[in-house]
Formats: sequence, C-alpha cells, structure tokens
Amino acid sequence: MTAELTAPPRDIALGLRNLTTEFRTHDGPLRAVNQVTLDVYRGRALAIIGESGSGKSALLRSVLGLLPRSAKITGNVFLDGRDLLAVRRKEREAVRGSRIGMIFQDPLTALDPVFTIGRQLTETLRRHHRLREPAARSRALELLEAVRIPAPEHRFNAYPFELSGGMRQRVVIAMALAGEPEILLADEPTTALDATVQARVMALIASIQQERTMAMVIVTHDLAAASQVADDIAVMYAGRVIEQGPVADVIGSPAHPYTRGLLGANVQAGQTRPPAIIPGAPPNLARLPPGCSFAPRCAESKPACWTNGFPTARARSRTHWAACLNVPGPGGTR
Repeated sequence: MTAELTAPPRDIALGLRNLTTEFRTHDGPLRAVNQVTLDVYRGRALAIIGESGSGKSALLRSVLGLLPRSAKITGNVFLDGRDLLAVRRKEREAVRGSRIGMIFQDPLTALDPVFTIGRQLTETLRRHHRLREPAARSRALELLEAVRIPAPEHRFNAYPFELSGGMRQRVVIAMALAGEPEILLADEPTTALDATVQARVMALIASIQQERTMAMVIVTHDLAAASQVADDIAVMYAGRVIEQGPVADVIGSPAHPYTRGLLGANVQAGQTRPPAIIPGAPPNLARLPPGCSFAPRCAESKPACWTNGFPTARARSRTHWAACLNVPGPGGTR
C-alpha cells in the first residue's frame, strides 16, 4: 500500500510517515527512531527537543540518508510527494545540499582542516550550480557576508583552525545555504559555543529562515532557543515523538509529563532555586518496556501505562497533541 500525505502537499515541505530506523546490536535491533510521523510546513520552523539519546539527530540523518549501511530505515520521507526512501541513491544524493541543507553539530568535523574556507565553499557551489571559478568565488563571498562574517575576503583564504568556533559555525551555515535549499535541517548548531555566541548564531539562523521563508527543522536542548526560533515543537523520547504543537501551547501548557519535566529541568535567567530533576534514566532502546516508554520515570503513571502498549496520541486541540493516557482534551485520539 502506498502511503499518502494527509495535509495539502502545497503546504508540506517535508512529510515523514512511520519513519523507523533500526541498528543491529548484540542486544538485538535498536530502534533509534520509532514510527515517527511529522509534517514540516513551508515557511515554518519546527524544533525537536529531548534528552540525549532520544533519537533527534538520528531522525535528521535518516531523512538525508547519512547513516551507515548497517542502519535499516523504513517508512516514508516525502518531498513534493516523492518518497526519498524509494528513489535511487544518486537521486537522493542530488537532494542533499540542493533542496535540503544541513547544519551539522560540530563545525570542526563538518569542515575539512586541509582546505581553505573558500575552497570548500566554492566546491559546494560548483557542484550544485555548475559555476565557474570566478562566479563561485563571488557567490562564496556573498554567502560569507550573508552569515555576517567580518572581512569575508580575508576569511575566504583562511583555514578552519584559524577561525573561532562561532566563525566556523557561520561558515557551516553558509555551506548549508550554498545550494539555496528550500528546507534547512540544523542539528544542535550551537552545542560547542559559549552562551553569548550561541544566542548570536541562533538569531542568525532564525533571521535567515525568515528572510528566505524556508522550512526548517532544528534539533536543540535549549528550550529558550526553541521558543525564540521555532513556530512548532516536537518532543522526542526513546525514539518517538510524544508531544507536538505550536510553541505557545507546548511551552505554555505542556500536556505530557516528560515535557513538563524538561521545562522544570531547564535553567532560566535569574532562577534562584535548583532545577528539577527527572528521576531515572532513558530506557535501553533495544529493550523498550511493553507500555509507555516513560512510565518507569513518570510520577503520574498508572497500571495501564505499563501494560497497554504505547499510548495513542490524544488531541488537546486541533494542533496540539500528546501520547499520554492522562491527557485531557476535547479531541479524543489523534
């Protein structure tokens, strides 16, 4: 049976349907991504939040096919109605960088240390746009200026180790924009940066996304950044999306106990009391509990949470839902 999109295709930039990614391990199949269904809308930014190991980065890499051959990916990844998991490898590779850009977590590993910034940028431009050297150089300088790198002519001839962490991340952003993508994926783009530089880079990413009206998916641990950059939030736990909705709804009125735990553990400016702690640890993805994956850590769990399988998503409103048996709401199940 062919999977179909449930929203108007013109509104959906990227549609995921039951996307599942498994790795073979000594303990058995490990589901890093577990039946994820998401829609990323044109001109809107979706933030994916959750603890380390929840499957956020694996989800982005599954979309682009950047996982080792040992990974088994099933489900559907729709781009303009075409399933990227069903096309030939060369066709999928052609999408990377041109239609879907990626900002990687660590700019030191994303950039080649033996080539100059200019060489790496022009190579990307020549690959995607077939530009000759003078035109590629001119466009590369424009991109460096667009990401607000001072003295772009000087940075063009620099090597990655000659730049600060913030400057390197701006170069990675420029490379992600080189193919003029319609969708931007950002995997923890401020992890290795100090707080001041983090804020500047996040503001830069947000302004670029809005100026170019791109669809964007950003993975982050920073709830404050997510609330500033994103229109919508998806909360992941143990490979699954367990809550999703507009930022104001998810942050202002979280429905899932795990989301409330993340908000309580978040440190805010001027906070005098210690952050709350979510007890326990995330489950082994190769040996998930038979019921709700969060039940062993949840203070609100009841017997049905442990035995009745993973909860069906329940709607709190037309756009806000959570996979929890304790969620009240007018809309029943999703």
